[in-house]
Amino acid sequence: MTTTEPAKRYFEEIEETGLGPVAEPLPVALYMETTNRCNLLCQTCPRTFDTLEKPADLTFERLRGLAEQLPDLRVAVLHGIGEPMMNRELPEMVRYLKQRGARVLFNSNGTLLNQHHGRKLIDAGLDEIRI
Repeated sequence: MTTTEPAKRYFEEIEETGLGPVAEPLPVALYMETTNRCNLLCQTCPRTFDTLEKPADLTFERLRGLAEQLPDLRVAVLHGIGEPMMNRELPEMVRYLKQRGARVLFNSNGTLLNQHHGRKLIDAGLDEIRI
């Protein structure tokens, strides 16, 4: 099927519907990578074979700045390619998100989980850790 009308760009179509640039309602879930660093080189992980970014950690201040944009935050997932437990500010992040009323969880390879780290995360209010 051919048409003489030029294809509309996504944003032009959105404007025609009356929707604005801000999602309504605002998102209630936040997915954040607390670090792109990892202590392992797993054969099934893409970061083992290609490093595209410099090693870096998400700071507590940046997480707070982003989370404050979501007044109805209900769930915070704190993992990505990196090992979350390598970020020293992880317990502080968990505590802040719990104070905001969010359910907080993350995936981990479990190799850095010991009694000391586990106690800090429990005391911060972590809801779930997946190994």
